[in-house]
Amino acid sequence: YPGRPLTAERIDYGIELPPDGGARREAGAEFLLYAGRIDVQKGVVQLLRWYRALRSAMPRAPRLVLIGQVAMTVPPQDGVEVRGFVDDAEKLRLMRDALSLVHLSPYESLGIVLLEAMAVRTPVLVHADSEVMVEHCRRSGAGLWLRDALELVGAVRRLQEDPGLRRVLGERGRVYVEREFSMDAFACRLREILPP
Repeated sequence: YPGRPLTAERIDYGIELPPDGGARREAGAEFLLYAGRIDVQKGVVQLLRWYRALRSAMPRAPRLVLIGQVAMTVPPQDGVEVRGFVDDAEKLRLMRDALSLVHLSPYESLGIVLLEAMAVRTPVLVHADSEVMVEHCRRSGAGLWLRDALELVGAVRRLQEDPGLRRVLGERGRVYVEREFSMDAFACRLREILPP
């Protein structure tokens, strides 16, 4: 616009929120979920290594389910199920049923899959080296960030043993996504920034 100084505004992102509600499975059907490209760059090798340590420390550790485009060889490993690409309805169901989403990529620029999990009230576990993911956890209060396999063991144990904690983290995640990343919130930011 002539005469107006150029400025940059951060408007973030908007996602379609899945329908609220939906029964979650309880203890006995628990699993950890990784969603995204199954690739070295996404921290999957480290996730598999940490998961082996989890199985050693917890004989009844939940399964680890991997969904997404398979871009690396995943050797057979006890407790690990590689499902590969699934449709949106199945992804949503798996996210809703998971004990937690676990995502150890240190390189995320936004973390859409994290927001999708939060939107269905699923707690999230992320790598402490990912500034973006950790910031989402800090701002939402809906997840934990981990530095090593020992911390993964502790986090999974807490989530398994404390359904109340799972519910609190899940509710915080849903509130955060509704407030910051829903399409309504995104449209509101656009209206504030763009001239009439």
